[in-house]
Amino acid sequence: MSFVPVVPHVPARPSWRAQELGSKLRAVVDEYRRAVPDTTETEIRQALQLAETSGEGRNPAMVIGVLIGLVALLGLAFLLRGGGLPGIPVVALLLGGRLVAGLRVAVVRARRR
Repeated sequence: MSFVPVVPHVPARPSWRAQELGSKLRAVVDEYRRAVPDTTETEIRQALQLAETSGEGRNPAMVIGVLIGLVALLGLAFLLRGGGLPGIPVVALLLGGRLVAGLRVAVVRARRR
């Protein structure tokens, strides 16, 4: 019989900057709720998600969309050329494009939840 120690996960204490930003966000949300009293929790959550995703990071759905376009252009170029890459038929390129399209749909659906 073996013993496996289990260490419970203890979340790290937020930094002073995170605490300060949190209190400022709470103040802004409270002020907005006073101005617009019928604001729902869902609207506030959505607004915070929009603020979080509108940063300098890349939008995964956009990156995957660009990849879909590139794969489609590659497939079209090889199809018009009359073949594919050595050892890779055009069908494989088209299936790869379909896979990337499926990934994009999955990312968009996950972001909507």
